[in-house]
Amino acid sequence: MKTNNTNVSLELAHRLSETVSAAWESGEMMELVTPATQELLKFWFSEEYCSLRNRNFHAGQRQAILNIVYLHEVMGVKNVLARVVLGRDAQDHLRTAGLSFEQGRL
Repeated sequence: MKTNNTNVSLELAHRLSETVSAAWESGEMMELVTPATQELLKFWFSEEYCSLRNRNFHAGQRQAILNIVYLHEVMGVKNVLARVVLGRDAQDHLRTAGLSFEQGRL
């Protein structure tokens, strides 16, 4: 398949979601975010609180929120679209998670 911005973006989203889901399920993500974010995530997504509400986030909304929190608080990425502007630490963290922006590929 020819690499273009669309399939690179979709592949990034897929791999990021896999990484974030694993960190969320293991509890690792909660250890890496700020206390304020921990409280918000508990309120939004823990069964204890979700069972009290008639409406909750659907799975896609939940994943998007988790991905954004992970990118911002865990990886320190300020602008996902500015691939070339990513700092060295963020690039190293992306590589560790099996993600890379090098040469327009993941």
